[in-house]
Amino acid sequence: MRMGALFIPMIRRMHSSFRERTNDGVTFLECSPLRDAGFVHAFSTRRSGESAEPFDSLDLQRPGAAPERRDELERNTRRFLDAIGLVGRGLADAQQVHGKLVLEPSAMGLCGAGDALIAESGGPAIGVRSADCVTLLVGDPTTGRAAAIHAGWRGVVAGVVAATIRTLTDRGSRTDQLIAAVGPAICAARFEVGPEVVTAFVAAGLGECARPTAGAKAFADLEKAVCLQAAREGLVTSSVHACGCCTAGEPARFFSHRRDAGLTGRMLSVIAPRH
Repeated sequence: MRMGALFIPMIRRMHSSFRERTNDGVTFLECSPLRDAGFVHAFSTRRSGESAEPFDSLDLQRPGAAPERRDELERNTRRFLDAIGLVGRGLADAQQVHGKLVLEPSAMGLCGAGDALIAESGGPAIGVRSADCVTLLVGDPTTGRAAAIHAGWRGVVAGVVAATIRTLTDRGSRTDQLIAAVGPAICAARFEVGPEVVTAFVAAGLGECARPTAGAKAFADLEKAVCLQAAREGLVTSSVHACGCCTAGEPARFFSHRRDAGLTGRMLSVIAPRH
């Protein structure tokens, strides 16, 4: 982990609905309401893997994204999945493209290009990767159905959260019964954006989530934006749980694409549908 000389860490207090756990030496975050509803899930941290700098140490990017480190990344992934309770189980994931396409895999492995996945009861565990973008894990306690969403600012304004929730309701879920956990992401104080992002947020009805600075730029709040979008789609506000942790502000805990100028690893947010 390499830091610039002027970097000042900023540790935000994690919301009380989340807790940090360590199992078999692997540290991860878990949302208590989602766990209490019977969903095995976790948001990874950068700790407890075997990757060297600048990817130290639990780099969970897709093995295919770095073929020269495939074995190492596969071991990191296996170690993480086993630690969170998915012993010996595989994962369905996607080639993330910062859009709003929702995929519905029936088997583990790469299932195509998209930024959200939905799995039915008895289906595979699903996961999305991030290193500043916001991730959401959603569980339906009635059906056992689960969803995993990846949203950078482009995915936020494209409507990936709404697209996923609407797909869930099309499959029979009720929005007033869904539980959503919003994982670690870059916070507004560390996410300065240009006027084109502000314009996109305003056009998407999210102007309140882009706070202007003295000039033409603004600080964009991805966490607030996805929570607002979930509520607009009918989720009960008290059932949307935001972690509150800032990836860019905690270099010892999280990877951050912006803080590390792109030379960094990836975290993995995973949920398994309930049987």
